[in-house]
Amino acid sequence: MILDVAIGLSWLAAGYRIWVLVSQPRFFWRTSFTAAMVAAALAMTLYRFRHDLDQAVEAWNLSGLLARVVVAVGAGFLLIYLDALRRPITSTLRIRLYLVVTAVVVASMVTAWVVAPVHDQPLDDLLPRAASVPVVVYCVSFWAYLGWVLALMVWTCLAQGRTFRREDVARSVSLLLIGVSASLAVVVLTLWTCSLLLLHLTARDQAQLNVVGDALLPWPLLINAVGVLSLLTVRTCRRW
Repeated sequence: MILDVAIGLSWLAAGYRIWVLVSQPRFFWRTSFTAAMVAAALAMTLYRFRHDLDQAVEAWNLSGLLARVVVAVGAGFLLIYLDALRRPITSTLRIRLYLVVTAVVVASMVTAWVVAPVHDQPLDDLLPRAASVPVVVYCVSFWAYLGWVLALMVWTCLAQGRTFRREDVARSVSLLLIGVSASLAVVVLTLWTCSLLLLHLTARDQAQLNVVGDALLPWPLLINAVGVLSLLTVRTCRRW
């Protein structure tokens, strides 16, 4: 239920950002932020309906890969947006660097997924395959990359949120909420990573960590969507 609400709000936030993109002057940072929002909503939709989609195309766990690839691409655009928040000018060199890093991560994920033992049956979770090195590479490369991006997001958004608290209250609230959502997402990734690596290295079942991470998963998405929509709602309330 919470996941469905989070997905619905994410699509609403993505739609709002698309409306802003087409109705206001188009800057590369604005396009990047919109792409990241659409990617987050699309990825969670793929995750939500992964079993039905896999069954339709007769390729088990393919939707999980597609969802991760979409998130990774969205994270690449998010890096560009965060760079624009921190610096007055985003250089072409840094944009290329972000895109190259994203491409390397996606390539490593796809390669690991192809050779991983995940094609014979649908898997709600990859913990049962934690003994496989390709599965570890597939998961940890994605989580490490996303964790790095989210850590930058926390640092940038919380700092910028404090900076704008007097000049633009709506933007300040939005950035602070987005920063909080990213902080919570880092906790989720940490729990998943610890659960998988402990099982891989020690063969001791740490599923409880994974369960907590799964339970927390919808909340970063929900808070992020509320943060984006607060740009609209806070400004509207202040006009009233």
